[in-house]
Amino acid sequence: MFELLVFENHFGVLPYPIRYKPYLFNEVRHIESQKPFDNLVTFVLFNKAEGYIDARLQIIEQKSQGFSPFRATFGGIEYSDNLPEKELSIFFNGVMKHPKVSQLSRLTITEKPNFYDSHTINWQSEKVIDTNQHLLVNTSSFINRIVPAEKRRLKKCINHGFSFEEIKNPDFDSAYQFVKINRERKGRPTTMNAQTLASVFEQMPNDYKLFVVKDGQKVIAMTILVKLNEDAQYIFLPADDASYHTFSPSVMLFNGVYAYCQQSNAKVIDFGISSEAGVLNEGLFRFKKNLGCVASEKITFRKVD
Repeated sequence: MFELLVFENHFGVLPYPIRYKPYLFNEVRHIESQKPFDNLVTFVLFNKAEGYIDARLQIIEQKSQGFSPFRATFGGIEYSDNLPEKELSIFFNGVMKHPKVSQLSRLTITEKPNFYDSHTINWQSEKVIDTNQHLLVNTSSFINRIVPAEKRRLKKCINHGFSFEEIKNPDFDSAYQFVKINRERKGRPTTMNAQTLASVFEQMPNDYKLFVVKDGQKVIAMTILVKLNEDAQYIFLPADDASYHTFSPSVMLFNGVYAYCQQSNAKVIDFGISSEAGVLNEGLFRFKKNLGCVASEKITFRKVD
């Protein structure tokens, strides 16, 4: 009934209709942006009886190592809701035994946070469990979902006349510098340069949006919002101006982002991990929790020959 199909360097449409919900980071347009790399191997689970693809795993090869994703937040397996867990396990084990995978010196797979999926992959390997946080989008206003201290900060921003807006034609050099300064202050690396940032906006204009909070014409908080699919949006490279710490303009920023997601009928905002290599950043975790975020696990599997 099910068949494992394998495609190498296939950047076109798959030959059969899909029944799983795709996420941007595994889509061809995003994988193209992760180049250069040596090879792309696409594994799919084809339901021969019904003529649909029920699961997909993309593995990128680079210097005899495998990655899913190569340069993105998560990769891993996508599968349809009605796929039995037994068939998912058989698919995964088949991929692991395939020569294109078994010959790799190392394989790293970062799965979606587990709130996205109904099944769990049971892979006996080294793994790192990070803490992810997300906010469900509903009809309630953002201010009614956050704790009193954050409500006061949001009102303080509003009372001082700060404004929220989408930047339609960003100055990527300025945006990059703003993010870089913020991340250096917190001891975190910046994962892309200004040129790469401009490139993903140019290649995927419907998937990447830049939102800011301003004091007059001065940008004091910023985030990139990435559309993962029709249901999910992802907060990417959030940053703020340290001199506005007492205002916490990020609260106003996320208030605006939440309203945007309500208008676009998104169901969830993924705020990303609040840990590093499994070690919880308690301050960041508490801040997101105060905004109404819920925690889940994000697992990275590693297999070394």
